Amino acid sequence: MNLARLCLRWETLGVPVSFISAYEHGHFDDISWSEHALLFIEMSRARVVLESLQAQAEHAPGMTGVTNTAPISEAVHKRRLLRSLLALKDLSLEQKQEVSQLKKDIEDLEQDGDLSYATSFIETVNSTIEPRLLYQSIDEDAVVIEANFAPRGCMSFAVTREGIQKVHQGTTTVVDIRRPVMRVMHIMRNMTGYIGEEEEARRNDLDKLSQEISSVLLAPFVETIRTKSHVIFSVSDPMTAFPF
Repeated sequence: MNLARLCLRWETLGVPVSFISAYEHGHFDDISWSEHALLFIEMSRARVVLESLQAQAEHAPGMTGVTNTAPISEAVHKRRLLRSLLALKDLSLEQKQEVSQLKKDIEDLEQDGDLSYATSFIETVNSTIEPRLLYQSIDEDAVVIEANFAPRGCMSFAVTREGIQKVHQGTTTVVDIRRPVMRVMHIMRNMTGYIGEEEEARRNDLDKLSQEISSVLLAPFVETIRTKSHVIFSVSDPMTAFPF
């Protein structure tokens, strides 16, 4: 998220977006600072998912002979690095040598056909897509709320078919948002649907918690949301467990 924050900071300071072209970032050149920020968020979330799958495979209770997913992580990382190098207009001699070495490393890692299929699939899913193509997949009457929570705060985007409408940075951390989300999940598991004092108390608590979550997730984009009939959520942990 720090790279995304830097992009938004530079946008606020009026730094020309061409400034980022001096660095190897793997994004497209003709996009805005806010679009760079969005892509950095997406790339970080994809990495977290991959590392989470690896951790689950290594520590799955009661399972023996679990395949080590470290080679998959290494192959995906090297594929991404190779793609970034090949996207450069002019390669130095050192970079050309690095490209050759990466190709050899990837070939050695993917000698197993199953690993090759897995890394190809993951690379396709996680590959950087031009933002304009993503916008075109959003319905005219919909808005996508992209929200990411981290230890130092949150960052969220309101995205429509016309592009990024607004970016919000807040102080709500992943720990802050986890409390109301987990309480909502607990209440919903215990609701019976019957009329009674206990059930009414659960409904009241649920309304209060929902308002607390909405103040973080929806309030920053209320003007955009009011113009649309559908709201689509793309969120990070712990909101992934939330029943949207």
